[in-house]
Amino acid sequence: MAEEIRKEEIQNEEIKPEEKEEIKEEEEKKENVEDLEKLKADLNKCLVEKEEYLNGWKRARADFINYTKEEAVHFETLAKLAVESLAKELLIVLDSFHLGLNMLSGDEKAQRGLLLIQSQLEDILKKYGITKIPVEIGKPFDPKTQESFMEEISAQYPEGSVLEEIETGYFLDNQVLRPAKVKIAKTSKDS
Repeated sequence: MAEEIRKEEIQNEEIKPEEKEEIKEEEEKKENVEDLEKLKADLNKCLVEKEEYLNGWKRARADFINYTKEEAVHFETLAKLAVESLAKELLIVLDSFHLGLNMLSGDEKAQRGLLLIQSQLEDILKKYGITKIPVEIGKPFDPKTQESFMEEISAQYPEGSVLEEIETGYFLDNQVLRPAKVKIAKTSKDS
């Protein structure tokens, strides 16, 4: 045991203070390199996690944006269906106003009152995108916007031309809500 102590003393004596300092610096460098490697590994791990979290957030955000767009379309469709349903009911009332006006021939006050109510009702319908389908007498029948209600022999107009509008048709945002019912011309009894 005494020998071992002596060897250590000799070794300690043999190492000069400058060499001790160098050895200490090298050990610190090794520790620093090990710490640096550990920090690099931790940093890389953090960067990978950051990318995973960022990509997950981007996907969630994109999903939410798509969801809000789908819900907006869904809401718009429901609103349009509600307007369409109500409009069809109101068009029946508007048709009754037309009939009522045609029946009143001598009572001007009643006619003016009904015309005012009819005008207000038509304005409300326009506000919600409901407009009349234009029908011109003598123009060719248009199956996209018109429904043939009856045919009548006509010498004045060519076959397939509109002779009379029986019931007004309406668009809802440029789509046919209700086709116009029309009387169309034919040239002979056989056609």
